[in-house]
Amino acid sequence: MVKISSQLIISMFRTPSTALELDEATWQTVILVLRKHQILARYSYRFRAFNIFDSLPKYARHHFVNAEILAEKQNHQVSFEAEQLHSIISDSSDAKIFLKGAGYSLAGHKVSKGRTYSDINLLVSKGSISEIERKLILHLWFAEVKSDYDENYYRKWAHEIPPMRHAHRGTVLDLHHNLVPIISGKAPNIELFIQHVEVLDNDIQVLKPFAMTLHSMIHLFFNDDFTNAYRDLTYLHLIIDEQGSEECWYELLESASRTGFKRELFLGCRYCSTILGTAIPDGVMVELTDSVANWQLPILDRIFLKALTPGHHLLAEGKNPMAHFFALVRGHILKMPLNILIFHTFH
Repeated sequence: MVKISSQLIISMFRTPSTALELDEATWQTVILVLRKHQILARYSYRFRAFNIFDSLPKYARHHFVNAEILAEKQNHQVSFEAEQLHSIISDSSDAKIFLKGAGYSLAGHKVSKGRTYSDINLLVSKGSISEIERKLILHLWFAEVKSDYDENYYRKWAHEIPPMRHAHRGTVLDLHHNLVPIISGKAPNIELFIQHVEVLDNDIQVLKPFAMTLHSMIHLFFNDDFTNAYRDLTYLHLIIDEQGSEECWYELLESASRTGFKRELFLGCRYCSTILGTAIPDGVMVELTDSVANWQLPILDRIFLKALTPGHHLLAEGKNPMAHFFALVRGHILKMPLNILIFHTFH
């Protein structure tokens, strides 16, 4: 199996016509790397958008079509699960907002094409979460908790209850009452997000595009697990590309300022632009210049310019373990005060 560079994977996203130059041996490696990062269908749709899909080798097209079929099946499953969940909790909370991938899919955004799902994320009001949990249990949704410590962690410190899995369908649900852990001290007044809701034809709620974008950046840069960070970065690029109107950028900047997430917006814009060539208005970056101290930028660049790029043993650069380690440490520091972090780490 031939080794390739991570830059080739990135170049195929930035300039899809690069794919036309690859031989079959290289394609074998590319397919494995894309599958590992769960972006095989995403790249397939990108090649279609640039009208080069039919010019790709038969070997590559075969894998891409199979990935599209799987992604489309999961997309339909998300719609089904959303309707089921909505019917269960419709009278329990004013807020019933589908987040992240489910939100993109239900709203019909282009970024949902080719997306695969490991779970469904739903935001409800904190006051109603116990009632909703009881209703879900009656409909065969059960918590997946490995220990009493995990149970306490979620109930006391986190922004969500323990993940729930449907007994028959196997679907995993993350039920949120905020966007980041409460113990972090950085959890926003969730009403500042709930007020930016778009109600779809079937009364299912999602965030407005600019709020979706900001939440995606928060999720990526408030995280400690960067295993699929490159995948998430490509989705950030796509939603910015789709929704990046002047009005959207104005609302994005205002919302980031009001909720205290200008740093995450800055980092999202910086690394989307640097790695994927995402078009970010100059005025936006000027507005965000005070979000990160100048001395911090070289450190953050050393971490994220590696952690946000593809990693695989078939890539010449390998898996970037040190970058992922420091991203892991940073993520935990953001999520917990030092005394809680020390206790959590020893546990």
